[in-house]
Amino acid sequence: MPAGKSRAWLAIVVLCAATLAHADYKDNYALGLKAYNDGDYAKARELMQQAFTEHAEPAARVRLYGQRWEAYVPQYYLGMVAFKQGDCATALAQWNAPANKQVVAQVAEISSAQQRDAASCEQKVVAKIEDKPKPPPPAAETPPAKTVVAENP
Repeated sequence: MPAGKSRAWLAIVVLCAATLAHADYKDNYALGLKAYNDGDYAKARELMQQAFTEHAEPAARVRLYGQRWEAYVPQYYLGMVAFKQGDCATALAQWNAPANKQVVAQVAEISSAQQRDAASCEQKVVAKIEDKPKPPPPAAETPPAKTVVAENP
């Protein structure tokens, strides 16, 4: 094979590999959305975490494949999974990430759900803090008992 053709094939292979690598986070995200909607929260968490690790920047709109456009907000869904599993501390941490808050605010359908669930979590966290048993007050100091010494006659 002439050198020019082998370089062309190499360029095509590199371009295809780059395209596939770029699409991985979108695939994980799309599969994570499906798992979340199906109620498989463990799988959704795993896939959303992979998507977030591969591409952390959220977007109000991204093309997942074909003509399917979605908000790309893996931290929102990581928070939703944590919320569904009763882990409000993790949910709030995910939802309160600045980049997540900024993008979620642009997407009305998920913004209202996040606000509702965050308010619920905040109430639970406050209630949990208030329900913690308070330490007993320090014992009042009692003066030492006086020792009576009998005198020898």
